[in-house]
Amino acid sequence: MKVFGGGIALVAVVVVLLWASSGFFIVPEGQTAAIMRFGKFTQLTDRAGFKWRLPYPIEQHEMVN
Repeated sequence: MKVFGGGIALVAVVVVLLWASSGFFIVPEGQTAAIMRFGKFTQLTDRAGFKWRLPYPIEQHEMVN
């Protein structure tokens, strides 16, 4: 049974890491991203480049010119 418990924990860790990595996104030059937490606007990104936000369904982003 210890073998299966370790395997389940490993699968859970991999799933959480994949979910957390889904929060990365890229903001192109000349655009800004609006970050929304639970559908309510919270902030604008200040520069173009590689960004991270909390993963879906907590936060979402939308590109803005």
